Amino acid sequence: MSAIRISNITLNTFNRTQAHEKIARALCGAGPAQIVTLNALMLNFILRDAILAKAVNSAKIVLADSAGIALLAGIFSGQKIERVTGIDLISHFCAVSSEKGYSIFMFGAKPGVAEAAAENIRKSFPKANICGTRNGYFAKSEENRVIEEIRSARADILLVGLAVPDQEKWIAGNLEKFGAKIVIGVGGSFDVLSGRLSRAPRWMRKVGLEWLYRLAQEPWRISRMKDLPLFVLNMLKLYASGEIVKVGK
Repeated sequence: MSAIRISNITLNTFNRTQAHEKIARALCGAGPAQIVTLNALMLNFILRDAILAKAVNSAKIVLADSAGIALLAGIFSGQKIERVTGIDLISHFCAVSSEKGYSIFMFGAKPGVAEAAAENIRKSFPKANICGTRNGYFAKSEENRVIEEIRSARADILLVGLAVPDQEKWIAGNLEKFGAKIVIGVGGSFDVLSGRLSRAPRWMRKVGLEWLYRLAQEPWRISRMKDLPLFVLNMLKLYASGEIVKVGK
């Protein structure tokens, strides 16, 4: 399979089916595997945060979560890139859990959100094995206890819903401690699955306007809109300097 090198990170160009297959293989592997769902905001951080770049580069698989990443990385590399979002991965592997019994721990978001998301998942996938949930708010002094809570649940799949840039750095720094076979960063997916927010209609997702639908529900995100033109500018600069290239991986 091919991949795309964007500055100091590598983006896998798997379509959704290929991504599912690759992650399923990681579930059968010997060691823990980190799965990154890359969006525009994260890329902006990566370009100025060497620790985050290292965390993303250490991941087993890096997927295009946002329309911006899929579109511009595809145009500048001459590749067709399909979005594979965190929320889609959750739905798929809950179905896999229902069939094969893999256990899932949901960690992150505000108090009560992961629990509500788990309840809604059980309505759609009654046989899904959700072995634990916990919100993502804790003091540094509580970190070891939180990690032990996750580890003691013996999850095969750990879903982590934290903010950028903390999510990937926290996963990479503790990957060996969780006891999970795969750890997927899913950002704000629990908010949607809990019903606190609704997902954009399919047509808006298809044309890359999911961010606008999210903004309508959370107007405070207007302060983040500056990140979108910055992302476009960053991608143009990288392309002009030859830092977006197709590679084998």
